Amino acid sequence: MGIGNLVGTLLMALFFVSLSIIFYVFLNASIKENIMNRDMLMAKESIALYERYLAKGMDLVEFESDQIYSMINRGVDHEVLLTHMTAATGIIIENYDGDSTGLYGYIGGEYMDGSGWIPDDDYDPTARPWYRSAMVHRGKLTFVDPYLDAQTGTIMLTLVKTLGGSSDVVALDMSLTDIQEITESHSDVSGGQVLMLVDSSGTVIAHPDKGVIGFNYLDNQQSLEGFIISLVTQGKSGHFETMFAGEQYMVYTEKLAGSWYCISVTEAGDSFRILHILLAITAIVIIITLFICSLLFINLTQGKADNDALNQRLSSAADIYMSVHDIDIVNDTVYAIKIDDKENDYLPNPVKARKEIQDMAQEHLYSAMDLLTDEMSKPMIHDFVNLSTLDERMSESNTITLEYLNHKNEWCRARFILSEKDEDGRITDVLLLFEQIDAEKRNRDKLLYLSETDAMTGISNRGSGERKIKDYVTQGQSGMFMLIDIDKFKSINDNFGHNVGDLVIIAVAQALKNAFRSTDVVMRLGGDEFAAFARGVVDREAAGYIVDRLLSNLASIDIPELEGREILISAGVSFYHSDDPISFDELYTRADHSTYKSKERAGTCVTFFE
Repeated sequence: MGIGNLVGTLLMALFFVSLSIIFYVFLNASIKENIMNRDMLMAKESIALYERYLAKGMDLVEFESDQIYSMINRGVDHEVLLTHMTAATGIIIENYDGDSTGLYGYIGGEYMDGSGWIPDDDYDPTARPWYRSAMVHRGKLTFVDPYLDAQTGTIMLTLVKTLGGSSDVVALDMSLTDIQEITESHSDVSGGQVLMLVDSSGTVIAHPDKGVIGFNYLDNQQSLEGFIISLVTQGKSGHFETMFAGEQYMVYTEKLAGSWYCISVTEAGDSFRILHILLAITAIVIIITLFICSLLFINLTQGKADNDALNQRLSSAADIYMSVHDIDIVNDTVYAIKIDDKENDYLPNPVKARKEIQDMAQEHLYSAMDLLTDEMSKPMIHDFVNLSTLDERMSESNTITLEYLNHKNEWCRARFILSEKDEDGRITDVLLLFEQIDAEKRNRDKLLYLSETDAMTGISNRGSGERKIKDYVTQGQSGMFMLIDIDKFKSINDNFGHNVGDLVIIAVAQALKNAFRSTDVVMRLGGDEFAAFARGVVDREAAGYIVDRLLSNLASIDIPELEGREILISAGVSFYHSDDPISFDELYTRADHSTYKSKERAGTCVTFFE
């Protein structure tokens, strides 16, 4: 009986020891997974916010560099370029970043600053870090190491890009105040969790301790940050564990734009030390089943609380978006993390988004976007939400976006963010986010309008006008092309002054605009030269109506300062026929030849190319 009791006791002890070990292994894995998930979520939340903030500056520099490059190719002088940069700087500071100093650059051997700052005489733009960095990465958008603005005490980031393959450079300074605030709000220093942002050289860009911003930790690898940053810059990525100074740390890192690294570091020693103590206690009191069950219950409850907390944090990060959806591509399911109630109420019940897993994700996306998208944008949004093509479209990036009009005729942005890939590199899970950008889009369109419009007259400038006509010619659109010169314009400037000359140019531009239709192209080539293209006008009879209107408009111009002097023009007309295609250059040459023939005659004259 004693032996039986001993065996029974030993078996019971073995059972509880085994149960304790299994429980310990499970708890260890659970805590480690919770730490990893928390670190990854914090980093991904932060990266999404970082990239959204940086994308504004990147889009602005790409947009403005293209516009300025186009203006240079059209022969625009530096005064017009500076006027454009000044206008763009005002819009940027007012609508995007109040701490920004706006656009500046080195163009055509001259430093130009949209904020109006005038450097000292010994200032050499080509010796500045922003210019040298642009030259190293010629043709690519480049991030320059952040710096502390001595006047404002604000950490600033410079984005630069060369204009094509030239040595001309456009730059924009952005404040990193928002980046620092994101970093601080996503760190829990008292809980042993730190988020930091560093560049590829090991220099700290953002950190909850502002005193270390700008410090290069690769020069001090004896510290915890220096040790971890050296591992990351040497190739460590994703999740990994490490030991430093006898303490255990969990690290998650991910690379983002500008070759920066987002690094989340959590001190895990306390969490695992509790497990060791728990195992010792459990081994001593193996007969206290209730204690073991209580621990299991606490672990399960804590696990649920952790998951609820993770979901809450994800919902908080999603506040900047109208709606956020987690899509499991493998199982074709969708889960709404955040719902736009107004838009959701617009949808019928079978299509409504729900905070529960729903099957047939692809069908739900198509049905919802058909109802929430303007007719013009439906083909684009259908292609964008096609889950079967995501692997190809996201092969070079972790995020893609599309701007579209919703059913209320408001501009929105849809964004896919990569969440997970399988071991073969195929996307298995993504986040789909929707953002309202109507004001941002309309401000950007305003910048585009400024870049395509002649500042003096309000009609198209040479670059945008010629581009539209070339597109029509390429598409085989027949029409009439007309060149117009103001006769003896120099004598008007000489005798009446440049102010009166400007009034003449504005009046002729208005007369030309009123003579042609709103769908035609009317542009100022520069100086006293104008051009126009009327689609569908292919013979002298139809062209005659337009010419008569133009001459009538010119005759009715009344500028008192001219003291009765008549405004005379010389014009040449050529026709483009789709069944006898010629290049735009040939069309222009023919009209130019006819214009010279008109100049040989006294008074206003319009000559048609024979």
